[in-house]
Formats: sequence, structure tokens, C-alpha cells
Amino acid sequence: SAHKGSNGDCTICTDKSYCIRKALIAVSGPCNDGYLCPSGSTIPNSPTQMCPSNYTCVAGIATSCLPNTYTFGAVLGAVSPANCMKCLPGKICLDRTRASDTCTMGSYCVDGVSSLCPAGSYCPSNAFIGLYCLYGYYASTQGKTACDACPAGKLCGGIGTVTYVDCPANMVCPGATTKALICENGQYPSGNTCINCDPGKWCWKSNANNIRGECNEGYICYSGADSPTPYTPSMKSSTDSGLQTYNGRAAKGCYTSASASGRMTVNTKCPIGTYMASNGATACIPCPPGYYCDTEGLYDINSKLCTGGFLC
Repeated sequence: SAHKGSNGDCTICTDKSYCIRKALIAVSGPCNDGYLCPSGSTIPNSPTQMCPSNYTCVAGIATSCLPNTYTFGAVLGAVSPANCMKCLPGKICLDRTRASDTCTMGSYCVDGVSSLCPAGSYCPSNAFIGLYCLYGYYASTQGKTACDACPAGKLCGGIGTVTYVDCPANMVCPGATTKALICENGQYPSGNTCINCDPGKWCWKSNANNIRGECNEGYICYSGADSPTPYTPSMKSSTDSGLQTYNGRAAKGCYTSASASGRMTVNTKCPIGTYMASNGATACIPCPPGYYCDTEGLYDINSKLCTGGFLC
């Protein structure tokens, strides 16, 4: 562990070298690569003096790994800068004694360098790239940990949206909208939703703003009518249930007209003294001679013949 100096005294074996036996006149040699040899070392590769993690050791000289690099785990005995690995994607190497720390949410980490997540994307923890906001979402600023839902009345129509745009005129954009919606036939836009066409009106989506017109006389437009002459497969009569809650021709025994109190929103029953045997009437007709019409909403007068001895 020592050698004889020029003045005849023994000297402790110098740092970075070793002295393998007694009575030496010079050190035995330099420390092996991958090891440290403190003063007084007797071998070049002591198991207790391996190069520490996050350093490389050549000829007993320890050199720190470059910034944002490290030796994997607790690897000892590194001999070359090639043994210093780049920081893992999604990790940040804050110093060489803490090899890889989690990249914080709102940032992404590449080669150990942390950067704010760019606008139009979001970054969970351990991100190594910003993740684009999906359709219907946006991120207007950097450093987002999650994308915001597109607000109602606005449109976020692509991935990676930074700024939403106004919903196009005469269309509907509910919250988290991926595309502007055209209201279906029988509906029209109101705020951020489509609602059924008003009673007595009809709506058609090919018209600007689904323009609503008034239903034709002889028809009833209860709600959501898509034509001024809406079709219903089953014709109704004044005695049927649901008499006022459908779209279609006026019921038998009833009529609709602009002059009626309910206009084209309800079936108006024929008054006493009149009747209507067909659907789609705009007015009722007087009871014919020889018959009597003694009830409202009459549509079948076959059983209403005057009896003998009476004049109708």
C-alpha cells in the first residue's frame, strides 16, 4: 500500500493508482477502468470501489454523466460515456443521483428535458408527446392536463383544436360538438337544440332556418309537422282517441280552417245541424233534407233518417 520515495521514505500509494506489494519503488499501475482507487489501494479493481452510478471511471478518474443522461438503475462500474443512457421518454432526469423522475402532468419530456404541452393537446403524467384533443374538444393554452369540451353553440370540428368557432347560422351545435347539425324535417333550431315545429306550423330542413309556414286548411298540425299537408296512414274520425294529438288530415266529423278558433292546430267538431263524412274538410255541410244531425262531430248520417210523420 506504499512505495519508497526519492528521499528514502515510504509514501502512501497515490490516488488513482495501486501498490500491489511491499518494497516498491513506484506505484504498480493506474486503477482499472470502471473502478476508483483511493490513496493506499492495493488492487486496481476492488469490488468495494466500483465506479458509482451515474458516473464513468477511466484510470481511476470519475466523470459525471452528461446532463439528462444516467446509468440505468444502480449500475456500477461504467467505463465509457456510452454507458450513460439518455433519460427515458416521459421521464425527467433532474440530477444524476435521481436517474428518472416522472414527467409532470401538463408537460412532456424528451431526452430528460421538460416542455409545456402545446396548445391543442393535453399531457397526462409520463407523457413524451402532447396528445391531440379529440373531435369536440379544444385546448386554447399550453400546459393542459385535459382538453375542454367545446361549449354549446360552438364548433370544434377537428383534432388538435386550439380555438373553437361559432356554430354556422341556422344550424345546431350542442356541447362537445364534432360537427354542426341540421335539424330534421319537422324541427327547427332554437338555441343549441332542435325542437319540434310549432302547432299549426310545418318545418322543412332544406329551407334556410327551417322556415316555418302555416299548415293548409283541412289538416291538423299538432307538433313537428314536416309538410303543410302532413300524411297519416290511418284516417281519424271525431270519436277516435288522440283526436287532437297527431299530424294529418282533419278527422271525419271535423274540420280545420283559418277562420276556426283553433285554426289548424286542433280538430273542430262539426256543430249540430251539420256533418262531414270525409277526412280533410275545411268546413262542414248542412244536414240534408230527410235527415237530422243532432250531435256535434257527426260523420255518419245513415242512421239519422227522419221517422214517418216527421219533417226534416
